[in-house]
Amino acid sequence: RNRFFENITLIVITVNAFWMWYDADENLATTLLEADPVFQVAEQFFCVFFSFEWSVRFIAFRDKWQGFQDRWFFFDSCLVAMM
Repeated sequence: RNRFFENITLIVITVNAFWMWYDADENLATTLLEADPVFQVAEQFFCVFFSFEWSVRFIAFRDKWQGFQDRWFFFDSCLVAMM
């Protein structure tokens, strides 16, 4: 476990929560393609970051099947898959 990586991830999760709040209020587009570029860039950033974070955590498992027995990792896998 890397404390720095963990803290950065928690900060990005917090920023993402506030961004979703802002996005829900200010983004009037019905699809991402119709949204202003700032909303598109933010969505892509969060998607790339959380996919990267998932990949790092997956690589950290010595036994890859063990990752899918970890409930938090399984939950995160479902969230990343829905992005």
